[in-house]
Amino acid sequence: MDNKKNLSKKSIIIIFTVCIIFALLITSVILIIYFTNPVRKFKSNLESMNIEAANEIYSNTTKYTYKKDMEEALNKELNNILNSFIDEKVDYTYSKEKLESLKKLSNLNETINETINDLEKIKESKDYFSKAKELEQTNLVEAYKNYTKVIEKDKNNYIIAQEFIKNNTNNVKDTVISDVNNLIKNNDYIGAKEKLSDLNEYIKNDTTITNKLSEIEEMSTKQKIEKYKNEQEVTVVSTRILVQSSQYKSLYPDMIEVVIKNNTSKTIKDYQVSILGYDSNNYPLIIKKQFGFFNDYEFIGNGEGVNIMPNDTFGYNKGYSLAEDHGISKTIALVKNVTYYDGSTWENPYYPYWLEEYKEKPLH
Repeated sequence: MDNKKNLSKKSIIIIFTVCIIFALLITSVILIIYFTNPVRKFKSNLESMNIEAANEIYSNTTKYTYKKDMEEALNKELNNILNSFIDEKVDYTYSKEKLESLKKLSNLNETINETINDLEKIKESKDYFSKAKELEQTNLVEAYKNYTKVIEKDKNNYIIAQEFIKNNTNNVKDTVISDVNNLIKNNDYIGAKEKLSDLNEYIKNDTTITNKLSEIEEMSTKQKIEKYKNEQEVTVVSTRILVQSSQYKSLYPDMIEVVIKNNTSKTIKDYQVSILGYDSNNYPLIIKKQFGFFNDYEFIGNGEGVNIMPNDTFGYNKGYSLAEDHGISKTIALVKNVTYYDGSTWENPYYPYWLEEYKEKPLH
């Protein structure tokens, strides 16, 4: 009987020991798996900002599910950084530096760059919000404009901005339209259109604004064209057909002479001039060059390395050679663009309107 009891005790001890060993083995395996798991290592290095090590782990990982878990961990970290800035727990500089550090995760730069872009947009939104708050009591219209630029991702400020917009839209519209009406009374249709177009950008789909824009469109365009015409940096003084010889046209072809004047304080290096030709009855003609087959109603003449000093003229007794049978009696011209020696350029804003008025149409 004692032998049976002893045997039973031994069996229990053996089974217990085996269970302990088995449990230890399982625990060891779990711990090995845990501590060698690349996702855990990646997260740990990400939290400690050991980005180079995290990048190496990600690069060396081949298992798809592990990579997705790492990407999810990164997205969580990126959202934390962004939300901390949105909630003003950290400032812009800290957030930007942290995101820039994460760019060492070279294989995940696209996601990080997207977050950096979001950070920049939110910072800009916060700046607009601050500016709007400053202007609320002194300039309602400018405050309103700044509030319309607060974005939804800037969630706390966005709620306040939208409330302000809702409560002040009619006041802002009435204020601007009153200013527009005063400009119209003073015959400033360009200024009136600029104000209305600006208003139309931040109060969209408003019939009062669009109807008012339609009303003044024709007059504002006329004033704009006249303004462009009168404020040209370089103007055409005269243009004519320069006859070099009445007998030997092939050797001494007729030329289109265009004299221009530099109205600026800068020196002209190069320019282009647009020329249109007409017959004796003032009807348009295709301009036939002496050489070349690509003729058109408009001829673009080039002036290169001309060195026209401020307030000087250029172009007398020189020009662009024509075919013998050109048939042109009259010409008109306009400077299209200019390059100055200081590197700046000028594109004549009057040019497209001038061309539309005169090209392929009788001279008037």
